[in-house]
Amino acid sequence: MKLKADDIRAKFGGDYTADERTFTMGIDLRFTTHMAERFRGLHVLETCTGAGFTTMALACVAARVTTVEIDPAHEAQARKNVEKAGLSGRVDFISGNIMDEGILQRLPPVEAAFLDPDWAVNGPDHVFRFLPIPSLPRINYSSGFSA
Repeated sequence: MKLKADDIRAKFGGDYTADERTFTMGIDLRFTTHMAERFRGLHVLETCTGAGFTTMALACVAARVTTVEIDPAHEAQARKNVEKAGLSGRVDFISGNIMDEGILQRLPPVEAAFLDPDWAVNGPDHVFRFLPIPSLPRINYSSGFSA
């Protein structure tokens, strides 16, 4: 896939930073804007920040967003994108694995959570970083998703 600036603008609403992986995994602005309304005025915990596209939608309406990202390259993209959107003062970044007890201990009190683990992309290069967890989706094509 050859990523173009026009593709990023169309999907995420601006001249943001993304690579092929964060572009593919990033949730379209039309959905994130709609979904974020449910978090209006709340302090929200977000997991798996990626390039920050959901983070920015949440930060536009939430009182505050605390977001946790395991991949330093993705976090760097998200920080650039949040800054470009003028939302840095509304987002706290935590580096690390949300499943790590030390990270969990450092989390501030929150009123809601948007949990977005990185199982959206598959393939030979994809690494499921949260294995083993019982909630990893399994696809049963005859009946849809099952847990």
